[in-house]
Amino acid sequence: MISTSSRRPSSASHSMKRFSNPVTASLRQAERHLEDLQQRVNEVRAEIDRYRGTDRAALVRAIDAQKARIEKLMSEREATQRDRDAVRRQIESVHARMGSWLNPRNWFDAEQWELAGQSTRLRNRCAELDQALAEIDRQIDEARTQSAATARELAWYDAVDIDLLHNRCAALQRDHQSAKREVQRLRRCHAQARETLRPCHQQLRSIDAEIQSLNDEIESAEEFERQLNNAADSYERAMIHQQCEHVFGHGSPRHVMATRRKRLDALQRNRRKLAERFAEEEQRIETLVRMRNLIIDGNNLCYANGDEFVGVAPLQAVLEQLHGDYRVTIVFDAGITHQLRLGNTELRTLFPEDVEVHVVAAGRRADETVLALAADAPDTYVLSNDRFSDFFDKDAVREQRLIRHEIVNGRVLIHALGIDAHYA
Repeated sequence: MISTSSRRPSSASHSMKRFSNPVTASLRQAERHLEDLQQRVNEVRAEIDRYRGTDRAALVRAIDAQKARIEKLMSEREATQRDRDAVRRQIESVHARMGSWLNPRNWFDAEQWELAGQSTRLRNRCAELDQALAEIDRQIDEARTQSAATARELAWYDAVDIDLLHNRCAALQRDHQSAKREVQRLRRCHAQARETLRPCHQQLRSIDAEIQSLNDEIESAEEFERQLNNAADSYERAMIHQQCEHVFGHGSPRHVMATRRKRLDALQRNRRKLAERFAEEEQRIETLVRMRNLIIDGNNLCYANGDEFVGVAPLQAVLEQLHGDYRVTIVFDAGITHQLRLGNTELRTLFPEDVEVHVVAAGRRADETVLALAADAPDTYVLSNDRFSDFFDKDAVREQRLIRHEIVNGRVLIHALGIDAHYA
């Protein structure tokens, strides 16, 4: 009989790993870049504050005062050294007149005792002068160290170009603001990836687990069937049927295999569809992360259902949902001003200031300009329903950096950007 506790597991062919947000690496890199820029801004600001807080005249006065103090200390040292040298000569003179204390006669000689007293006093004085010299040397070293530090501070102050420092700070602050917007954009992408990909991923893992379980059950049922084919008599076959019913709730291994395979086929079809959706969502998120610039075929978004002119309202609704995440350029055919009954200047006022609006010259096709702006720029995408079949050699077309849209029932749907915008 087969032992159901020792079935050989068969892994699902498409087993999914734990969910990993595809935006995490880009987001962490952008956050580190933002932190680095913030640190550099703080360093430049600190240098500007240091410059503002420095009094050059006070530094010059301090250097003069320190030089004067060093000169005074040097004079004191010379005088003290002269005194000490004089005392040392006196000690030598006294020692030359002193006799040996090994001679008992000197023990009772008053002059020798007087000389001994002079020697002691002179040696004490010499020690005091040595100590005074050491203290003066310490003060001289300290004054020289302070003077050198003040001189370095003055040299730093004179070397600073405060205008250049302000310009550098302004440039870093602009970079910091741009990096901050990039982090915010990637955080939105990260949240979108989590909201759209994680449920799909979890469902795939659940299907994979069920597929593996069905494969295991089919394998067990196949083993029951093999045992039935090899059974010696009807009793042994009855025992196998009984064990099959105990394991699966049905005594026929063939019935078990048929029902499990039918369910398995359905699951695998569902999995293929879900995997395709997951791949499409991953591609959409990848596009959101990679894209920095968006070139919009303006006229293309002024028509609903292909031929109904609805004006720029769909464009305005789309721009509102882009959150300023991308550098946007809208390219119009020359005829747009006639259709809207507006001049070029009036047309530009219909859009945010950070959106560049370009109307091609009369007789020129906007398609060429749109694709030219997206050339040699992997982070630039084109929003248009035009397939540009006659421009198959252009970068954006070859690299499939084209984003489609739908305008229907007062809504603009751009699936690749996750946009569902209503317009009036």
